[in-house]
Amino acid sequence: MRVIHKNKILFDHLIKFNRHLFMILILITQFSVEASSTSDEVSLSSSKNARTFFQGYSSLLEKSLAHSCLGLTDIADSLPCNPATVPLITKSDLSAEGLVSNGYQAVKSTRSLLSGDITQESVDTLFKGSSQIQIEGNSDVHFKSPHLTGRYVPLSIKGLSVVRNIANPEAQIQAIQESGFKFQSGYKWSKNFYFGLQVQFLERKYINKQFLLVELATAAGKNLLIPQKQSVTTFEPGLYYKFSNTFLKPAISLLIANGGFYQPFDKEINLPTEAQFGFAISPPIYWGEFNLTLDYKTLSVEDKELSDKIHSGFLYKFGSLNLAGGLNTHGASSGVFYSIEKINAGILYSTSRTSLEKEDIYSQTVYIQVGWQI
Repeated sequence: MRVIHKNKILFDHLIKFNRHLFMILILITQFSVEASSTSDEVSLSSSKNARTFFQGYSSLLEKSLAHSCLGLTDIADSLPCNPATVPLITKSDLSAEGLVSNGYQAVKSTRSLLSGDITQESVDTLFKGSSQIQIEGNSDVHFKSPHLTGRYVPLSIKGLSVVRNIANPEAQIQAIQESGFKFQSGYKWSKNFYFGLQVQFLERKYINKQFLLVELATAAGKNLLIPQKQSVTTFEPGLYYKFSNTFLKPAISLLIANGGFYQPFDKEINLPTEAQFGFAISPPIYWGEFNLTLDYKTLSVEDKELSDKIHSGFLYKFGSLNLAGGLNTHGASSGVFYSIEKINAGILYSTSRTSLEKEDIYSQTVYIQVGWQI
């Protein structure tokens, strides 16, 4: 009876702690939204967001991990990064998530351009002054089970606009809107070896141009901002092997990424088919679960050097609390994701470094994610 009483007291304390932590997270989220709305020009004027890339959907925890997630068997707010780990999913669920970064004031103007509606207001918003603006917003509905996972993304939008040289302004814009489906399934081949396949169907509209601002005033210049369209179908097989009866529980992972059909293929934005590798360990700890990850993968067509393709991260899970961090050449990030009952929320902070001739300039980005477990 004493053991039961002590367990009940411990359980009550954990419930109170969870509620207090969730309220703190909500307050931090509100503060971050207010702060980002007053400092967009400062935080987005120097370099690209460290965790936003031109194509591809990623959740808040994936961004927090610097996208080093191939060796993980479960990500609380998303599908597995490797379809081979689907049989290792222990709990089935259905969730909806929505994410936005600071700079969100430019979302309306970016969507306007991608719909082909080029207005003076949109042009002024995206190419005003000599600053840089980058935004990301997405929403998804996904389900997970040990046999099949799936995700529907009704809208994912990203935008980057840069204006340089005030005397004769030169502008660059990268904007993309995606929607589509993704399905995963895996099979346990032996005690420690798994393989799987993920299939993705996407529809894209995008603009990827660099030009002088004065060109927009000409008749030919109006065609510069006409969006292009692309249909994508990819097939990506994966392998996963975990070492049993070892202290650190290491696991290795392989994914053949980006293979499929692109209509049309655009070498300026589409990544080539490549083999991606992941490694993860889970050092034993007394409370919760701790993972260290290391991935080799290409996230952008601008990743030319070997160092650009190395990504590392950590993930700590304790009940419904997820703490994550990541590091790569794009920048550093840290995030928290938490759920109570059917509501979840998360916040991610990332920083980027741009090396100029005389100094290094740092910029910060805040991502907010809110979801509902259906």
